[in-house]
Amino acid sequence: MILAEITGIESASMICCMVFGAIGTLVGIVSLFRKQDVAVEQPLSVELVEQFVTKEDFKDEVSRLNKDVVQVREILRTEIPEMERRIMAADEIRSVKTHERINLVQGEIQHLSGLVEQLLKRK
Repeated sequence: MILAEITGIESASMICCMVFGAIGTLVGIVSLFRKQDVAVEQPLSVELVEQFVTKEDFKDEVSRLNKDVVQVREILRTEIPEMERRIMAADEIRSVKTHERINLVQGEIQHLSGLVEQLLKRK
């Protein structure tokens, strides 16, 4: 959900991705059950819990994680435009260099064309 908000992906495409992911998971599970040579010695590891998390600790952790998410969102909001600016500047530099090379090649071709015309006129 956070990724969809940041990148602007529409919810329909997210739902499609989730559906395809679920289908892939189901296919994997079905293929596991079809294999006859799978041996499971101990399906679960069950251990006693000595200490439970209190409701307050859980709420504190959720609050801390929400603050972290807000900070990451803010960092992305500030850094993505800067990254786009740097990419655009690099693209502009590459474009200028490409055009300079094209102009150089065109000049050389015109020079060679002139030489060829001079050679043809001599014959």
